[in-house]
Amino acid sequence: MLDSRESRKSTVIVSQIPVKEWYDLFKDCTYADACLDRVLCKAYRLEFKGESLRN
Repeated sequence: MLDSRESRKSTVIVSQIPVKEWYDLFKDCTYADACLDRVLCKAYRLEFKGESLRN
C-alpha cells in the first residue's frame, strides 16, 4: 500500500512507540530496516513529549 502511494499521495502514520523501539517489533532486523526505510524516507517526523491529555 505504501509503495503505491509513494510520491503520489500523502500518508500519515501515527504510533505511540518511538521509532528507536520499532526494531523490537520485528523478529528479523532486515524486515525492520526495510519497513523503516520505506516509512521514514522523505518523511517529516513530529515527536511530542509531555503528559497525556487523556486524563
